[in-house]
Amino acid sequence: MHGAKAMVTLSRIIPPGLVHVIREDSRGENTVRTYDRDHESPELIWNKTTRKTFRIYAETQYKHLYKLSIPGEKQVPWSLAEDFKLRYPSLETELFVGGVFIRNYLKDPKYALREPRNFLDELLRLFIGKSRHRVDKIAASGDTAKAKEDIPSTKAPAIGDGFIDTGQITLHSKEDPLLTPVTSAAVCLLKVRENLLRHIGELGYGPQIVQLLIKVAPVSPQDVVAVSCVRLLHQFGESRSVVQSIAKANIPVIAPILSTIKPLHPEAAFTLEVLKRIIAANAAKGVNNGVPGSSDLGGAARSESQLIGEALKEEVNLVNFLTSILEAKADGIAKLATEDYNIAKVHAIDTVKAMQKDARYGPMVVSMLADSSVWEEYRDQSHDLFVSETESAKRDYYLTYGTKTPGQTKMLGDGNS
Repeated sequence: MHGAKAMVTLSRIIPPGLVHVIREDSRGENTVRTYDRDHESPELIWNKTTRKTFRIYAETQYKHLYKLSIPGEKQVPWSLAEDFKLRYPSLETELFVGGVFIRNYLKDPKYALREPRNFLDELLRLFIGKSRHRVDKIAASGDTAKAKEDIPSTKAPAIGDGFIDTGQITLHSKEDPLLTPVTSAAVCLLKVRENLLRHIGELGYGPQIVQLLIKVAPVSPQDVVAVSCVRLLHQFGESRSVVQSIAKANIPVIAPILSTIKPLHPEAAFTLEVLKRIIAANAAKGVNNGVPGSSDLGGAARSESQLIGEALKEEVNLVNFLTSILEAKADGIAKLATEDYNIAKVHAIDTVKAMQKDARYGPMVVSMLADSSVWEEYRDQSHDLFVSETESAKRDYYLTYGTKTPGQTKMLGDGNS
């Protein structure tokens, strides 16, 4: 046995990370060093406990083959049972997806993964599959707690089937032992490797995430599925191509996102930034002719304003909602701390400005706000007047490192990680 077949067989006996080492080590020296040493990385957990598990198995197999062997005869044929996979009890509490231990990855998101694209695919497929199951249960029962109980445990590929405490991640909303770390891992990966956003657009993950939000938001807008979808859309909004793929799906986008912050809650500013990013990425570039609702747009650009058009529908009325935040009249505004309210105002202002720049609907938005005293007050103000340097507009309410104590919280990607 050799080549690819040998690697497949080995992957059923030893962790995939060690299989990679063997595959890449033509002389075998690095394999021996890796085997003898302890490793605790996103791609390999290997220590005296796992070595002992492997050694016991190897010795058992050797003794078995030795008993079957006959001196002077051919070697005894050896093969694994079709469904065999060596269990490593010490790893069974680890969530292992796409060749990566999620717990270790969340400790070191900048780790140089061998196959980041495959990791992202596996994360999103797992998230979408389990979220659909959960949302169906919620819709059927109307009981979030029962839905959680009814979802079967997810067998983590190749290594473990347990759920882990993501000690490095602090989430300010409802958690789930599977969906929360999987979402956190996808968010970290997209923050560190922005080039993977192109992959998101090509494979149509954007519309699938929005479809989940459409289903869960009306019945449980603060369920972990809704929160996780918003977190993913926060990253998707960084890519114009991903946002365009969502717009082309011709499904509601702005309305389901809005429903997760009506009434406002302490994490509302984060969701407002999602809206800002999506609106800005969907704005059509063209030449306004000064007539509300029309402009000189090319054929390709005609689909770009679609989400802004949705935002202006009477039943959505995003402009009115955003100005109500500036007026401090939005439902739930009292739940926002001063810092969070200031950031919310920044995103509200930027979102309106992004809508005004749209080549098709921009003049309409300008006209709607022509007599607005609150917009006249805020439209030309510098963000510095109500957002301090420490109140970063890039703040991630759901993904933080360390504690929530002011001055001790460390954000991924804030220049300090």
